[in-house]
Amino acid sequence: MLVLSMHPSQKRAPQPDENRPALHYRLRLRPLAAIVLVGLTMPAFGAGPLPSGGKFVGGAGSMTTNGTTLAIKQTSQNAVIDWNSFSIGKAHAVSIDNPNGATLNRVTGPGIATIDGKLTGVGDVYLIDPHGVVIGRTGVVTTTGRFVASTLNITNDDFMRYFPQVSLTGKSDGKVVNLGKIESSGSDVFLIASNKVVNAGELRADKGLAQLAVGENVLIPLFERLGYAAYIQVGSGGTALNAGVMRGAQIAIEAADGNVFALAGRNRELHATGTAERDGHVWLVAEKGRVHVDGATIIADKGTGPQSEVDVTADRVSMGDATVRAGSLNITIPELTIDSAMGRTFSHSLSSGTSVTVDTVYPPARTGDIVVGGDVRWTGAASLYFRTRHSVTISPGVTVANAGSGRFTVAADALAANNGGSVLNYGVIEWCRSTGLVEMYYDRNGTYVPGVQRTNAAWRPAHLSGKKTQITGYMQINDSADFSAIYDNLAGNYRVNPSASKLYNGTTLPTPIGSADHPFTGQFDGGGSVFSISVDARNTNPSSATGMFGVVGDGAVVRDFALANGSATASQGALGMIAGRNDGLIFDAFADGTVRGGTTGTGGVVGINRGVMAKTRSDFTTVSGGAATGGAVGVNEGIVIRAAAGGGLGGVTSEHGPAGGVAGENRGHIEQSYYGDQLEAPPVSAGGPVGGLIGSNSGSISQSVTNARTTTTLSGAPLGGVAGVNVGRIAPDVFWGNEVGNATSGVGQGTMLPAASGLTKAGLGKSASYGPTWDFSSNGPWEPPEQYGFPRLRY
Repeated sequence: MLVLSMHPSQKRAPQPDENRPALHYRLRLRPLAAIVLVGLTMPAFGAGPLPSGGKFVGGAGSMTTNGTTLAIKQTSQNAVIDWNSFSIGKAHAVSIDNPNGATLNRVTGPGIATIDGKLTGVGDVYLIDPHGVVIGRTGVVTTTGRFVASTLNITNDDFMRYFPQVSLTGKSDGKVVNLGKIESSGSDVFLIASNKVVNAGELRADKGLAQLAVGENVLIPLFERLGYAAYIQVGSGGTALNAGVMRGAQIAIEAADGNVFALAGRNRELHATGTAERDGHVWLVAEKGRVHVDGATIIADKGTGPQSEVDVTADRVSMGDATVRAGSLNITIPELTIDSAMGRTFSHSLSSGTSVTVDTVYPPARTGDIVVGGDVRWTGAASLYFRTRHSVTISPGVTVANAGSGRFTVAADALAANNGGSVLNYGVIEWCRSTGLVEMYYDRNGTYVPGVQRTNAAWRPAHLSGKKTQITGYMQINDSADFSAIYDNLAGNYRVNPSASKLYNGTTLPTPIGSADHPFTGQFDGGGSVFSISVDARNTNPSSATGMFGVVGDGAVVRDFALANGSATASQGALGMIAGRNDGLIFDAFADGTVRGGTTGTGGVVGINRGVMAKTRSDFTTVSGGAATGGAVGVNEGIVIRAAAGGGLGGVTSEHGPAGGVAGENRGHIEQSYYGDQLEAPPVSAGGPVGGLIGSNSGSISQSVTNARTTTTLSGAPLGGVAGVNVGRIAPDVFWGNEVGNATSGVGQGTMLPAASGLTKAGLGKSASYGPTWDFSSNGPWEPPEQYGFPRLRY
């Protein structure tokens, strides 16, 4: 904690005359054990009424004094002025006219630069004094461009170039203190020192960044692509303290290896307002020090830009009873114990709509653990996420609870180091009044203690969410050994760690996961990972099922991953890249590669589907089978929603048919699906019925489209743009490209389709062609065909 006070030698009854030398007075910052700002007074610095001894040492311009005002007119774009002293007394003013330019005011004399009057600038204004810069209680600084006050120096050459960044360097005991008001109406405000920076007044940069920074080498970017915040290259162990108000589109307080204080109390607030160009963002950074935000109010508004954020990066953090209102609060720290006071901060912030993330992955300085030692309870939809290098423990007697739709996610051993990352709940996880999810990931060689878990009896998974249970513990798959462990417990819950790069190089499965006699009945969450799987089943059993999963059982869930450049081969039975047979739910899964073989159903994703396939994609896949063969599914007896196939150089081929771009044979229901791309879909051919979407249809299909190149290898076999054979129901909102392939009608045999179902190449590229049931809005499932010349699913 810091106190601003007068040096004992200054304390006397009469106030010193403002014209006395500045050296007679000095500002002293005194640390206290308690984090309370007391005795904050503005000492008299005895400054001269106006700056003196100024001369241009870079660039050019003129100076004119008129009574209490000094006017500086700059004639070059950039200029450097050296001053013997730079102080502005009460009721005095300095104006700097430098439109579209920058002015560096450097104090070379012995005194502190003090502003008790008014300093204005049209362009960028820098004030450099190694002895210190103080804006007094009556001091006002207003600029249109940037304002920078610092005890660090800038070389003349660096400043005159002024692009793409300027470097400030130096080390001194001088301090930069604001007790008055500093405002940039169009850009940024920076207060920079190597010792201490204090804002106990008001900083405003409504269209830019307001930043306090402490270091010995600091870079200020001048080019948008380099970012906006000043970057501390070399720390100094100093202190940055806000005991006043900071308002800006963005706010940063940084002391790389020192301490950061954002103090509580009346008229003390950090408020990032955001603009169309800048998100409302607050950074508090002390990577090798401590960040103190006890009781502080931090607000980051979204504005019209991206979601607002408050980022705290520290070696240690003290964050008790603070109020954070933003899109998200992100804390990066080597380890963290959440005490009752911090628990209240999290609770208040989450309830205000601020999602909270704690990340202990970097740097690896200590345990990387998170210990929840205080209750965290909130209402609403905000999420709580713990991402750890090692383990998470909820202490005895502690409750983590949500009433609303909030999510709680715990990822132990997030770097897939197989370090025994554990999730230990010795308290209570209470979601009985929540519709949100709780998901916890732990290592196979770690420990999972579920503890007391209270779920909502009325909870149901959201439509097309791919979720099964409200509170779930998942064993993480970090390597091939973990993958093999699935075979030992087909009813378990598993998640591929997104950091498990060892899986990306390809895994060959000895046998599929699960079979007709012993299906997979758990949950497999790919965690959004991309990896390669190959399976080769040279079996002779016609009832077998081959794929990454042999049989996905009733109630099982397989979701959220991509198999890239994989292969699946079988001599007999059902065959699919992801599953031979699906009786459960396969959701949000992508496959590409080669699927070859199968005698009862062969598909790019699933051989035989009796459950639900939702949001699947099989691009760049070559699928060939002996019987019913489809780009997505060989035989569908269940539900297929939003299946995308084609779009690559592969194709669908059946030796004996039927074959279709999406399904070889459909006995269930298919909707919102397609086979094709913006140019021309790969061919669909067979020695039996061939359809651009379905080879043989006895079920139903709606809101789907194809531009497949259809052909048959069997003379006289039914050939249709949508279906080779149709004895089921094909809705009026199903379309096909009638200028591609050999089909001359929507259906080759059976219930025909109207001629309007066939679209020209130009018609395929127009939203108006698809009728009222197709939703091309930003929240709908389809991307407008005008973008690619062909509709595409939005996911």
